Amino acid sequence: MEHSLSVIVPALNEEGNIAGTVDTVSSVLKDKAGEFEILIFDDGSQDRTGPIADELAAKFPYVRTFHNPEICGLGYCFRRGVEEARYEYCLMVTGKNVLPAPSLQKLVQHIGRADILISYFVNPGVRVMSRRILSRTFIAIHNIAFGLKLKYYNGNNILKTEVLRSMPINIDNAAYMAPILVRLLRSGVSYEEVALTQIARNFGRTKAFRWKNIVGVGKTFIYLFFDIHFKIGSRP
Repeated sequence: MEHSLSVIVPALNEEGNIAGTVDTVSSVLKDKAGEFEILIFDDGSQDRTGPIADELAAKFPYVRTFHNPEICGLGYCFRRGVEEARYEYCLMVTGKNVLPAPSLQKLVQHIGRADILISYFVNPGVRVMSRRILSRTFIAIHNIAFGLKLKYYNGNNILKTEVLRSMPINIDNAAYMAPILVRLLRSGVSYEEVALTQIARNFGRTKAFRWKNIVGVGKTFIYLFFDIHFKIGSRP
């Protein structure tokens, strides 16, 4: 594959997972990609995630590390990653190391087949039931509200960097990708959904149920709904 790729890796208290994430990504991209880089965003971690990320950046020339002074959110890290990206495509892989090498390899092999690659997971059972219910609800609401039929919104999606830079990316919470996909798909761009498997995290706990995150996701949907259907020119 001749396409170049910037991989954005947000990490919040992932000291037990971040090195494994970098190892997985680099092992695949060394063989399957052209030029690549890994941008680690230590998102206000209180453990050793930051120092470990710095050690990785010192060891590998393709790793760069950025430190947020406080928790800024997945969307913020993604936006900053797009701003810092040096290569043709952007992909976000969280620092919890739940995307196995075969899945990442399959995903990057699809680059160039459509304007957007949208991944979804065929083994959601590795997540706790409450997380699965939340995810299914999120997908159903967005598909109904915006006339889409996506299997998943918040997966490991690959988009062109120049396209992302042409869009307003103002969402800091975990729902950052939904407005991007909704706007692009409703504009008529091509997309391909790629079925992947995921694995359970080895260390740490999910941050999806932080109250601030849940409220932010709800607000993002409301803003997007009114902007799409009533053209109010809202923030997302």
